[in-house]
Amino acid sequence: MQIKPDKHFNIESSIINLTTVIIKELIKNKQVKYDKLFNIFKNSYEDATLIEFSYCLMLLYSLGKLEFFKENDVIGLINYEN
Repeated sequence: MQIKPDKHFNIESSIINLTTVIIKELIKNKQVKYDKLFNIFKNSYEDATLIEFSYCLMLLYSLGKLEFFKENDVIGLINYEN
């Protein structure tokens, strides 16, 4: 994984691209357990790691799109309108 892009950077493995899997799943199901979401992420991108998954969650959380419910170990999408 590469955080800072250069001329050999593969856009398919960028954090912004990887977050689309998380967003799509959370649009379908407003809340998803952390482990299940990671498994969906891992199945979508075979080379994906827990670190990349964490970066994706941090990006979405920083943008105000995610909330984490500690008591249920669930991640939810906020401020989404159809």
